[in-house]
Amino acid sequence: MKKVEMDAYVLAAGQQIRYGQHESKMMAPINDRPAFAYTMDTLLSAFPQDRITVVSSSTFPDFNNFITETYSQSNIVLD
Repeated sequence: MKKVEMDAYVLAAGQQIRYGQHESKMMAPINDRPAFAYTMDTLLSAFPQDRITVVSSSTFPDFNNFITETYSQSNIVLD
């Protein structure tokens, strides 16, 4: 069977106006982990060798730092 390479794109650059908080909703804690960690863990388990591009915004530097620090060993591009 031929291996198919895939790229995953996660669109996370919104202003989160509907969320109504000053913090990133992606960093909201669920069971003591940022909500976005569950998304990344699922993508990494499904596509461990493929590139994951997270389209983000400079509005929430805590989120961008979390991605670069937590997933530095993975094939993740922060755009």
